[in-house]
Amino acid sequence: MKEIIKHFNGVFNNIIENQDIISDIHICTNNNYAIRNIGNLEIINSSIAFSKDEIIGFIKHYFPQVNLEKLEDKGNMDAEFNYNDLRGRANIFKDRAGISIAIRIFKNNIPSEKELKIPLSLQKMKDEPNGLVVISGATGSGKSTTLASLIEGINKNYAKRIITIEDPIEYLHKWDKSIISQREVGKDTPSFNEGLRSALRQDPDIIMVGEMRDQETVATALRAAQTGHLVLTTLHTATTLEAINRIISFFPSISHEQIRDEIASCFRAFVAQKLLQTKNKKRYAAFEVLLNTDATSHCIRSGEINQIPIYMDKNLGMIKMEESIQGLRNMRLID
Repeated sequence: MKEIIKHFNGVFNNIIENQDIISDIHICTNNNYAIRNIGNLEIINSSIAFSKDEIIGFIKHYFPQVNLEKLEDKGNMDAEFNYNDLRGRANIFKDRAGISIAIRIFKNNIPSEKELKIPLSLQKMKDEPNGLVVISGATGSGKSTTLASLIEGINKNYAKRIITIEDPIEYLHKWDKSIISQREVGKDTPSFNEGLRSALRQDPDIIMVGEMRDQETVATALRAAQTGHLVLTTLHTATTLEAINRIISFFPSISHEQIRDEIASCFRAFVAQKLLQTKNKKRYAAFEVLLNTDATSHCIRSGEINQIPIYMDKNLGMIKMEESIQGLRNMRLID
């Protein structure tokens, strides 16, 4: 067991030096382990193949807070991961072979908007006094990183009261010009909706909701955006139009006209992003950006959402996904 701990101390030290490219570690009973490197899964062909007892020893060493009896009863548990300056979140779960561990690594440094090549039209959302900004994309597409970069841009440039509700907290923000309170679902607040509802009583200028998962959270977010707060949030949809339809779908059909009207009046931007691997072995996001104009808000209000692309004028700062991808090609970052 000492050799395994020594080996993984070396692995974690290496990750500290390469946080920009390594995002996940997977450990399974009776197998080698694997890492996700620049989005690609790599099995490490080492001499280590964990027995179930060795995995239990690994858990006791790196996750001393885990109650193994509860793990046996529940079948899986979430746990915080901390090793020196390395932070993460793990899910430890039973499977046919024994026990497996999936560790998601949180980056210490928050990339700047310039580093992420966030479009200027999205960066300008920091200047909005109120309204709704939705970042959508598949799991692992970088939505949390984009949100953290926008929050940090506000923090460095404006004196604002910022409340975040996250599950889990990935990036840690330190006060600069803004006051930031970060709350974790399950630890600091029971749910996104309860955290959002209580945030409205905490004198916020800006509220970041890690994800809108249910009707109550969406309704509260829309109300907050309409009553003088800037709300930043995410959805698991591939396109901006799907994000709009997804919000509407949270509500019964009898309410759809009202919800479309609320979205049309308060949204500032719908954004969809996807990560693409580049020639220099990095990953950059391609962004689709839909902004609120008379034409786009009319399409939402009237239910003609599929007509929106006709009015996505790049001269106004709007970007279609294919245009963003072509832009990365023009910069010779992708094929």
